[in-house]
Amino acid sequence: MTNIGKDTTAPPMASEILFRYVVESIPQPLILLEPNCHISWLNQATSTLLNYTTEELRGENFSKIVKKGVVREVFTHLNEALKGNEIKNAPISIVTKTGEEKTVEATLSPIKDKSSVTGISIVLNDITETVASRNLLQRLEQEIAERTKKIMDTQRAAVLAIATLAESIDADTGGHLQRMQNYSKILALELQKTPIYKGIISDEYVELIYDLSPLHDLGKVGIDDQILRKPDKLTPEEFDTMKTHTEIGARALRMAGNMVGRESIFSIGEMIAHFHHEKWNGTGYPAVETNGELRPLKGEEIPLCARIVALADVYDALTSKRPYKDPFPHELAKEIIKKDSGKHFEPSIVETFLKVENDFIKIKKQYPENSSDSKPFELPARDVGRQTIIMARDKWLKDKK
Repeated sequence: MTNIGKDTTAPPMASEILFRYVVESIPQPLILLEPNCHISWLNQATSTLLNYTTEELRGENFSKIVKKGVVREVFTHLNEALKGNEIKNAPISIVTKTGEEKTVEATLSPIKDKSSVTGISIVLNDITETVASRNLLQRLEQEIAERTKKIMDTQRAAVLAIATLAESIDADTGGHLQRMQNYSKILALELQKTPIYKGIISDEYVELIYDLSPLHDLGKVGIDDQILRKPDKLTPEEFDTMKTHTEIGARALRMAGNMVGRESIFSIGEMIAHFHHEKWNGTGYPAVETNGELRPLKGEEIPLCARIVALADVYDALTSKRPYKDPFPHELAKEIIKKDSGKHFEPSIVETFLKVENDFIKIKKQYPENSSDSKPFELPARDVGRQTIIMARDKWLKDKK
């Protein structure tokens, strides 16, 4: 091999003519190197790729066509080939005679004479356009990701602004949004670890629940202030009016989602607002058409996000001061929630709550209410069930004695 092409004045031997014919028949660029990494032969496809003639490159070191800055890396591959190892699809940046940079995949194979390596054959695959397309695609994906993030950030800012506005109608709910967000997130994160929901609850889903749980009572902006602030038990007519806040909030968020389009995050918020007062046993509200029947949802018919937020909302309602009640201590709230497992709440979510109850206590302290002059449990919460709360309260007081 080392004598091929060295003496251009001598007539070619039959074996050399055959060799040249075989090499030139290879459609891919092919370069043959001496053990010292000088170019001994290249076919026409290589000349076309590099814009060099065969005579211009024969005898030159392979580094002549390698981009500066990657020479050391390329020669690491060459040394491996000289040790008898084949290197497949090594990405190499090369430079043509005109200075144009190209990216190729190189397969380096040792040329052996019995047991010794007498040279290296390098087959090049020009992937310049492929790499350029890949880089363009990556840039476009990055731009799309950045654009999507901006849209999501804008929607999250809108969510917080809307939720804060809705909360402002009730002066006795200080810190409620922050507590709701964190209660819901803690429950979702812990549920994510359980066999039931592992692989179902994604990190993105957790963040969406965190972002959108503050919208659960958005519809209360459409409820008469006298009903919202009434310190006594609501009449049946007033309670029917109160229940419409779920549909008002869901309708508003559905309209917002339709305006944003497929990149909207409001669909989760719509489900939370619409169904966070549904109960596991099907005795909640609102009634919706299900299989041709108008009734409340039950069990897994209730969206998971709403089932999570339902417990977080009730816990915060129980442990917070409201116009109709003073705050309950954590232990009493826990007893009420435990008693409603399988009735109001999904049992697995109650089990999860019991695992993270200390985190709930910390959050309650971290985001305190505006008012601090409340007394322990004076009036029961309306939406949780009067008799259930009274029984749980009396049992808790008895155990404390």
